Amino acid sequence: MKTVTYGRLYHAVKWWVTLYNWGLPAGVRDNRRAEIQSDLWEQQHDATRAGYSNGEAAWITVHRFVPGIPADLAWRAGTGDTLARGLGFWFALSAIIGFWLAF
Repeated sequence: MKTVTYGRLYHAVKWWVTLYNWGLPAGVRDNRRAEIQSDLWEQQHDATRAGYSNGEAAWITVHRFVPGIPADLAWRAGTGDTLARGLGFWFALSAIIGFWLAF
């Protein structure tokens, strides 16, 4: 089993956010990225204050990230144009399969 570090997971989450926001207007995309960035910072800060190790903080993030993928896709389906939604769905499906294989 691979060791999961918060840094690697952080980059995976950022990659996912970039992927499912692909094709959205810049303002919407940038606001969503900032929202996720803030959430990740708060989560890491809270985990550090609670005394969790880097690996424990990473697993907490995994347990929020993976179940959150359907919510991200639902949010994405409600924004953007039809072409972007369709392409975003296939990219998202590919990402889910990739994450499943990685973890």
